Amino acid sequence: MPDAGALTAIPASHYSFEALAQIYNASRVDYIVPMPMNARRMAEYVKAYDVDLDASVVAVNGENETCAVGMLGWRERRGWVTRLGVIPERRGRHVGRFVLSSLLDAAQSRGASLAQLEVIEGNAPAHALFLKAGFQETRLLYVLRRPPSPLPPSAAALLK
Repeated sequence: MPDAGALTAIPASHYSFEALAQIYNASRVDYIVPMPMNARRMAEYVKAYDVDLDASVVAVNGENETCAVGMLGWRERRGWVTRLGVIPERRGRHVGRFVLSSLLDAAQSRGASLAQLEVIEGNAPAHALFLKAGFQETRLLYVLRRPPSPLPPSAAALLK
């Protein structure tokens, strides 16, 4: 994994799900869309999205302070960058670029034919980082949620 000066990438597999959730939550305290995690949800996420914790990273600085986390999902020969977050007081120091580079290096070393990711609309710093790294916009993705309750009759009729 690359080492950018004072930053080191440590495989996420060296951390517990509890620790990964804490790092992730610390990186998202001011995020546009709240998505808090706990150990159970982190474990479920890793399993559901085929996250390779050996290819995923936690970035630490020269003082051994945690700076960021980034995960790499893996399906067939496709890498998916996910859960990339930099702790607010560590931003503006190219930490995100370091984590993204670490994840892309891991994807390439595993033989990826494609790397993809999603970025929340309005997250201008991440959007700029991803474009600068060579990613191209392909489509707008909507994520819709609703409580797990019976469908209203009008919606149920549409599904028949």
